[in-house]
Amino acid sequence: MGFKGRVIGLTGNVSCGKSTVARFLSELGVPVIDADQIAREVTSRGAPALTELVSLFGDAILDDDGELDRRAVRKLVFSDPLKRQALESVLHPAIQARSFEITAKYFESGKPVVVYEAALIAEAGRASDFDGLLVVRCSPARQRERLLAREGGMPAELADQMIKAQMPQAEKAKLATWIIDNDGTPDELRAAVKRWHDENIARRG
Repeated sequence: MGFKGRVIGLTGNVSCGKSTVARFLSELGVPVIDADQIAREVTSRGAPALTELVSLFGDAILDDDGELDRRAVRKLVFSDPLKRQALESVLHPAIQARSFEITAKYFESGKPVVVYEAALIAEAGRASDFDGLLVVRCSPARQRERLLAREGGMPAELADQMIKAQMPQAEKAKLATWIIDNDGTPDELRAAVKRWHDENIARRG
């Protein structure tokens, strides 16, 4: 990526626990850039990316306050690969540009490692852009169970569409530098993250 420190990608399929891993790493003092949070920033009201999305999909993707209705967008694109591709063609460049700005600031402040958390690193063909890729995975049954429990109960049809829209976990694992399995308890996951951190960040810097 051309930075003076290491940038590690963190990814995993929906409801496999990558955001929890990101939170644990942040608690250990590792700077974590959250692609979802940046997506919210670059699609805030008045942002160029939001204007472009409205021109593509219409006002139906906005809520009553003129903000992006993420649930409406999700329902729109997960059943239509062409619409999903159009969405990503707008979001990915905007997210990447903002991520580069934040990463550069972390390195300028003396941080040796930055973790970039995003769901679609592999799908976007960006696995090789990083100095290593950490993949979080879990069993398909556990993944679906967690997804159905999200947002007060997600419809099964939408959950299955979201799972199918992503690269299969087995394929994603082939791109991994490291893998953390998340089929156990939160404490077991926290311990696994601590071990990974100690071996790959604390000792190397």
